[in-house]
Amino acid sequence: MCTPQGMTCLSNMSVLSTALLENGMQEVTFLKTPIMATYLLAWMIGDFDYIEAYTSGAFDGERVLCRVYAPVGLADQGHFSLDLAVKCVEYFSRLFNIPFPLPKLDLVAVPDFAPGAMENWGLIAFRTYALLIEEYGSQDRKQEIAATVVHEISHQWFGNLVTMEWWSDLWLFEGFATHLAYIVVDELFPGWDIWSEFVKNIQEVLKHDSLRTSHPVEVGVANPSEITQIFDEISYMKGASILRMLSAWLGQDQLLLGIRKFIHKYMWSNANTEDLWDTLAEECKVDVPEFMNKWTRQTGYPVLSVTELDESTIMVRQNLFLSTGDVREEEDNLIWPIPLGLVTSSDPAPRNIMMHTKEMLLKVDTTRWYKFNMGQTGFYRVSYPPKALDLLGQTFGTDQLNAANRVGLLTDAAALVASGIAPTSSFLTLLKYFEDEENYMYRNSVIYGNILVWAEVSLRLQELLAVWLEQPTPVMDGLKEVQRRLFTKIVKRLGWDFPEGEDPSTGNLRAVAIRFAGRAGDPEDMSAIPPDLRFPVFEIVLRTTQGTDEYDAVVNYYRETFIPAEKVVALSVLGYGSSVELVRKTLSFAMSPEVRTQDILSAIATLRSSVVGRAELWNFMRHHWDMLYERHFGDIGFLDYLVSLSIESFSTLERYQEVQAFFANKDTSAYDRILATCLEGIRMNILWLERDCRDVEQWLIANEYLVRPTDENHGASSLAVPSLLDSAASITTPQADVCIRTVIAADRHDAVNEEVGLNEPLMFATGIVDTSVQPSGQFYLQETGQPTCMESHVFLNGIGQSFDEQVRQVHQLRQDQRQHTQLEVPSHQELPREYNPHNHAHDPYSSRQESRPRTLEREMELLSMSGDYEF
Repeated sequence: MCTPQGMTCLSNMSVLSTALLENGMQEVTFLKTPIMATYLLAWMIGDFDYIEAYTSGAFDGERVLCRVYAPVGLADQGHFSLDLAVKCVEYFSRLFNIPFPLPKLDLVAVPDFAPGAMENWGLIAFRTYALLIEEYGSQDRKQEIAATVVHEISHQWFGNLVTMEWWSDLWLFEGFATHLAYIVVDELFPGWDIWSEFVKNIQEVLKHDSLRTSHPVEVGVANPSEITQIFDEISYMKGASILRMLSAWLGQDQLLLGIRKFIHKYMWSNANTEDLWDTLAEECKVDVPEFMNKWTRQTGYPVLSVTELDESTIMVRQNLFLSTGDVREEEDNLIWPIPLGLVTSSDPAPRNIMMHTKEMLLKVDTTRWYKFNMGQTGFYRVSYPPKALDLLGQTFGTDQLNAANRVGLLTDAAALVASGIAPTSSFLTLLKYFEDEENYMYRNSVIYGNILVWAEVSLRLQELLAVWLEQPTPVMDGLKEVQRRLFTKIVKRLGWDFPEGEDPSTGNLRAVAIRFAGRAGDPEDMSAIPPDLRFPVFEIVLRTTQGTDEYDAVVNYYRETFIPAEKVVALSVLGYGSSVELVRKTLSFAMSPEVRTQDILSAIATLRSSVVGRAELWNFMRHHWDMLYERHFGDIGFLDYLVSLSIESFSTLERYQEVQAFFANKDTSAYDRILATCLEGIRMNILWLERDCRDVEQWLIANEYLVRPTDENHGASSLAVPSLLDSAASITTPQADVCIRTVIAADRHDAVNEEVGLNEPLMFATGIVDTSVQPSGQFYLQETGQPTCMESHVFLNGIGQSFDEQVRQVHQLRQDQRQHTQLEVPSHQELPREYNPHNHAHDPYSSRQESRPRTLEREMELLSMSGDYEF
């Protein structure tokens, strides 16, 4: 190739020669490559610095040159990855008994690289964030980089030396590379407890695979447009999960011997899934195809429901698990081979019982705790009876269950309540046992496992809060109080200072605790902030102040730092500004030339954390869809993530219908899988809220988390449902940084009111900042002279919505609300001992989006949202 002189030129093979030309150019020639798949061919030209090291050559006497290339000035941040690369080349050479096939291995940090990483043979490309880390970087960041680097280097054998026969076998090579990465990281860094991290990381794929819109691990690929869509969690993480389950069944050593035999048999050629199963069956002398085909060719996974028949007998039944909770009879005829992994309080060694039937009886002492799926090696969920779950919860203050098992119990409980198998109050009750988790942590000085557990506690709470986000303020405040009580005492115990020589995991736990205590409104003093806590504090400040000075300080930090990881985190923090002005500034900044394409999604992802941000992001995406589609159509995964970030958090029927209407006339072939998944997820959220909003409110009251206003005249706790619109007076919002104007169509007002039968004048409020993108609609009303803001799902001046349509929507909402009587909220002492968790009779705290009474017609409307999505 010919390039300007002085430029660094890289390709799969080493440089053979460089000839300087008279016109200021240079001609670079590379060694000939071995036979290889064309998609692995690569070359790079640019200004790079590099650092290098050689393998020891102990395996076959040949030392392999390894280099990390980075933009000028950043190469010193590549030492961690370089050291890891040298160790991985030596490890895989021994594991597969095959030396590295090429003379060199380059790892290159690319400033703007959409895929994240790509295993080009001998020339692996990474985003800068995925390869470079400063010397004092956090353990979390090192884990992320280690998993990515090892994954890509494993492909140099499993994927490059042996290549998939067709894209339908993509999962095999990506799933195995992911699984192998965890095996290697666990061996190189045994103190990281990486398998507990794995359990935490597979929760997202368990969530997606519980939707009807999921797909089998083995999926056919009929045309090129479908290829990019299968680079998803199913291919990577479900593939890795079922391989881990296979490893637990066969034994890890046996599995790795089978993989070695497979690579030797098919090196320098192509292979498919059946080739691997046959090789493993031959090596391990078991029917691997029979076991694995059920897991790779059937969509979804099972839930085990446990029924206690007496004090010594239980019945276990497997059913298809759907997060929407509406499994049809014809769907529930699947049977998986399930390794039960049963342990009891008296026998901690897992009993590796294989379940091949729909139901199974087992002898278990039900007066003491017992647990299935010990170590969380199986890809399924478990539903325990309340008594059994209570006994398991009591172990959280002990060392009887490790971090992986506690995370598994927590995430299973969260998934079961979202699907309706259990009431949400059961999950909230389980969370109370985590108060003992804090004591166990300090008594045994076990920090790392607990940071994983507490991180998962925070994530499951955020998932619940995201669905309940637009519920009445008292309910949201009650849920935040649950979060505050869990995390505040950790903050008080650990403090804000970082003692010299402190274990990194303790610092990570401190940051998590401060972040989520702050999200819940913990009033701790934040006057002296250590530098290591700058990002949690940035988030807390932007969430609470809504000030432009603080926002601009974070933007300036982004502009001034040269560390890629800190740039990404600073971008993500911007989305926590919850005023209309700051949300719009974030959207504008994310699309500016200052933000690389690969980082745009990081900048907008956190907008979903507020009602305003969620609405504005949806408006922005709709308003600028054509531009976004044209600009990013070729960026792998960008449209998928953009669609997902913009709509997946919705939880109302109105939003569901808006999404359907918007995409109805679009060509969705490039993202139809993720769109269908998001629609089904919205449906799940709607059904969850409809089913459990009353249950959550009752639990919050009974456990004294819900703050109830006091009636000064009668001294009784009560809350009246305010009428939707009581005045047309001009009102300003209490936030100083958002200017509100009252819009009254004076010349149309009387006519519109007469048409729809309104007696009061209508008033709409909207921001006046940057009218190129309209904010979500809001109703403003007056109660006893005090202005109150009540969000709606009406888009003022919204796309395709006239003023008359807005008026009719407001009127319909008011009519719906007036159908209900105002109820007094009972004090927690007045609650009955038992109540029906699925009784959704209207009460003052019920959802303001879904305030209609529960009728047969309403049930049919919700249930008629089909699981079949055609566009």
